[in-house]
Amino acid sequence: MQYNVLSDFHSKTLIDAKQVYEALRTMRQESRAYEGSMHWKTVSGSDYLIKSVRGVQRGVGPRSPETEEIYRSFTVGKAAADNRLKGVLARLAEQARVCKAASINRVPSVPAKVLRMLDAHGLLGKNLIVIGTNAMYAYESAAGIMFDSAIMATTDIDLMMDARLKLKIAAKERISDGGLMSLLKQADSSFSPVYEKGFRAVNRDGYYVDIVKAEPSSLGAGDTLEATPIKSLNWLLSSPKFSDIAIGSDGAPVPIVCPDPRAYALQKLWLSSQPDRDPLKKGRDQAQAFAVASVVTNRMPQLPFLPDDLRSFPKEIIGLGDENELGRLARSFGIEI
Repeated sequence: MQYNVLSDFHSKTLIDAKQVYEALRTMRQESRAYEGSMHWKTVSGSDYLIKSVRGVQRGVGPRSPETEEIYRSFTVGKAAADNRLKGVLARLAEQARVCKAASINRVPSVPAKVLRMLDAHGLLGKNLIVIGTNAMYAYESAAGIMFDSAIMATTDIDLMMDARLKLKIAAKERISDGGLMSLLKQADSSFSPVYEKGFRAVNRDGYYVDIVKAEPSSLGAGDTLEATPIKSLNWLLSSPKFSDIAIGSDGAPVPIVCPDPRAYALQKLWLSSQPDRDPLKKGRDQAQAFAVASVVTNRMPQLPFLPDDLRSFPKEIIGLGDENELGRLARSFGIEI
């Protein structure tokens, strides 16, 4: 078996951390309603209510009972929302210490920071999903297990861009023209693009962020990173999304949105069967496919590997069950498709 099941104590610790992070998301959303500030400004002897958001000011109206109530409501609401947010952040810090002590802090520091940043700016799951080994942290968190470290080692994080969506950053703070590159630098200031590979950024420790997509396009006119076309991933992009919250190396929660674990397992099988696949990667592809399929079969009964349950998947995935070498390989791992 290539994974270990969490104890009741570790499972409860993980659940508590997830609940705190969901509360943080709620508080962030509430705080956005009170973004910016309000103040009174005297113009030609008359007072006007002004709202400022990210350096942009707009007039609300002249002083009146209505605008005074708007000002009062905003000021009181903002203070209350800020206090609630501070309370959740304090709970998060305490829970992080518990998670570290329990040794369930799994996601490495760099991808953890990047994924939190993407989630905070509304990109994770909307424009970008996680593929590759880092997706397995979501599967193990959802299943209450830990994969063996031998199949989890990786020095990059693969993000797949949905080419059907434009890159629109719904950011609380002002975002520079660098787009995604700017967000990466907020997570780690040492990130820089690798210009000979426009889909890749790397930090000072050699950690890579790769942007790939199913159809040719760029991330946007203002971005310094462009996604590389990988048409063979069309079916993976079309598969249902799967999301869960894992724990970063610092003990704090990490949101992850990725393909359905069944799609992940089947794609890994497909990769391992390709003649041009790096031989050094084929073994790990097969090991990850087996591990994820085993977890789905034994720990996720709501996601069976049955034809009726896979009808929502693209035909390229269902076709893997044909009587061919790949189909026999899948069944050798105990995967019924």
